Amino acid sequence: MKPHHEFIPDLSPVPEPVIPPPPMTASRLRLLKWNEVAVAGDFTTDGLAGFELWDGPAGFQSGSFVRPIYRRNDQRSPKPDTTE
Repeated sequence: MKPHHEFIPDLSPVPEPVIPPPPMTASRLRLLKWNEVAVAGDFTTDGLAGFELWDGPAGFQSGSFVRPIYRRNDQRSPKPDTTE
């Protein structure tokens, strides 16, 4: 029996490309003040990859985190905690 070496093209459907959202840039974000509370939807940076969505705990003042916390310029902040 002779091996069959004929090329058979892959005709499976090609998935649509996933278009990521535009990257966050420093011009679209602002650094939180030390007494502003971090919430879901805030961003942080690791210095190399740019800005990434904050996935840590919420409800803490931004000054208590090691990395700086950023928020979109178009979002309002909750009232700062002044009980100190």
